[in-house]
Amino acid sequence: MDTTAILVYSGIALSLGLVIWLGLRGARKRTEGLQAIATSLAATFRPKATAEDMALLDQSHLRSHGHDPEMTNVMETARTGDLGITLLDYTYRTGFGKEAQVWNQTVLRMQSPMLHLPEFLLYPESIFSKIAQAFGYSDIDFPAFPKFSKMYMVRGADEATVRRVFTPAVIQFCEQHRGISLEAGGDRLLFFRLAKRVKPEAITTFLDDGKRMMALFFEATQTAVA
Repeated sequence: MDTTAILVYSGIALSLGLVIWLGLRGARKRTEGLQAIATSLAATFRPKATAEDMALLDQSHLRSHGHDPEMTNVMETARTGDLGITLLDYTYRTGFGKEAQVWNQTVLRMQSPMLHLPEFLLYPESIFSKIAQAFGYSDIDFPAFPKFSKMYMVRGADEATVRRVFTPAVIQFCEQHRGISLEAGGDRLLFFRLAKRVKPEAITTFLDDGKRMMALFFEATQTAVA
């Protein structure tokens, strides 16, 4: 191998090493930042997910995306018989080889027996909407809220029930929080931004937004029952 080739391969190796080092450094700083937030909230924190943690997304449509799922930075802010709130970083991959892509998002999973939600998906109306087409139902539009219908795709089997829980207050919240994604069914609700991790400094706001979303759906289901 001539000198030029050796220099080229050495440069490539150094570049790859730098990328890996920066990635590991960024991941470590993120974990440290989230750990500090968990401590301030008196929440349980696990840098690496347990088998029980991994099962939290088993029934979700998000879990069906791609392959090689990974879960890290699991933060439990509530775990009682009436309420479970878990925040986590979730990663999956699509494609292989040169076509491979890595997708990262921060997911807030909320569960309560007081929630009685129909199964539905809410995703931004964008290229990512195509991911949800496998859910198998038509997009549910809300003619009285054209801005919302333009911003989001909503899908669900029981259209009438889905419409009932999307009250004006729920719709307004979604309009004010552009780019969110939701998955719901029964006593659980997922709140996240597809392919986007929440920065540590924004985690508290993200948690508050998710809890507010859950509260609005709780109010909607109580109204629907009444």
